Amino acid sequence: MKRIALLLSILFLFPILAGATVTELVNVPTSSTIAKGFIDLNFKMYNEGGVFVKLDLGISNRLMLGTSLDIEKAIGNQKVKCNFPPFISAKYCLTDGTKHIPGVVAIGYNPLGYSTYDDKDRTDSKELKGPYVSFTKPILPLGLNGHFHAGINFDTHAFKDSCLYFGIDLSINPELLMIFEANSIKFSGDDEKKYRTHAGIRYAISQQFEVGIDFKDLSKGSVTRQLKIRYLNTLF
Repeated sequence: MKRIALLLSILFLFPILAGATVTELVNVPTSSTIAKGFIDLNFKMYNEGGVFVKLDLGISNRLMLGTSLDIEKAIGNQKVKCNFPPFISAKYCLTDGTKHIPGVVAIGYNPLGYSTYDDKDRTDSKELKGPYVSFTKPILPLGLNGHFHAGINFDTHAFKDSCLYFGIDLSINPELLMIFEANSIKFSGDDEKKYRTHAGIRYAISQQFEVGIDFKDLSKGSVTRQLKIRYLNTLF
């Protein structure tokens, strides 16, 4: 915790210009897409020296295509394991909101699940990914700007194993963002202990750079941390 406090203290010394579009919470997508011509490059450093790299491109203001690569044990002296070829993802915004649907709705596909390490069982698993439908609605809790998010991740092998997810993001100020999510909530309710809750902090150093810290598996009693670095800029 001392290291986290020190990092946040250092970040507040940097000049701040603006935040960026929230296209993802910790592990689940929102309904937002980046603007046409923008690139969104993300690095996530997780357990055992792993690095997750994701690159998104705004094809239009509604369509976003991406590619991602999971590199296990990239940091350290262990043998690197890289999952080739890179995975392809996509997100399309269906509507910005109507009289009957007061929020943004998007559909997408992300084939790669994020790693989750269980200290008790000493096992590594992947949170469900695949086709999804996402819903985002602006909210103003306690006078703060924020958004409520909900969605469904569909399991293409067995529909009954599909999962719900929920989340919120709150802008404390134009530079500091707090996020929370609950995912892997099964339709059947048979695996109530399987759901996961994560939280995160995002800080915009400039118009292009954003850094963050995620606190994963809050509901499991053994919280793990991961560092996130985001670069956003125009390509065309």
